[in-house]
Amino acid sequence: MDQPSPVHARSPFFRFLGMEIIEQSEGRAAIELNIKDEFLNVSDIPHGGVIASLIDSACGVAATWVPDGQIERRVMTLSLTTSYIAPARGPRIKAVARVRGGGRKTVICDAEVFDADGTLLATGLGNFRYRTDRA
Repeated sequence: MDQPSPVHARSPFFRFLGMEIIEQSEGRAAIELNIKDEFLNVSDIPHGGVIASLIDSACGVAATWVPDGQIERRVMTLSLTTSYIAPARGPRIKAVARVRGGGRKTVICDAEVFDADGTLLATGLGNFRYRTDRA
């Protein structure tokens, strides 16, 4: 695996949630997240917003991969559609994202979220715009 994007390693939101990039390669990324008590809703399962954040973040990591030594990329989310399929069980969930298309300014990604047993929990589709600022 190439080194994960330093952009994401610096993200306060990634650190706050405790997301861990376990794969980042051309057109693909995987992120894992330990489920904390603070992430649970009143039904004692992870809140949908946590799962949507994981999908959004995994897509962003997939969309920003560049070969080692090239200028880092950044994206911002234009739209994100999430479909919830099953409740998450267990201590850890994983999102796997893939770039599906796009062009010079935008990129389309999808992602699937699984629990530790491999059960499909949710899917998502996002449209992202490449950012031109380098700050």
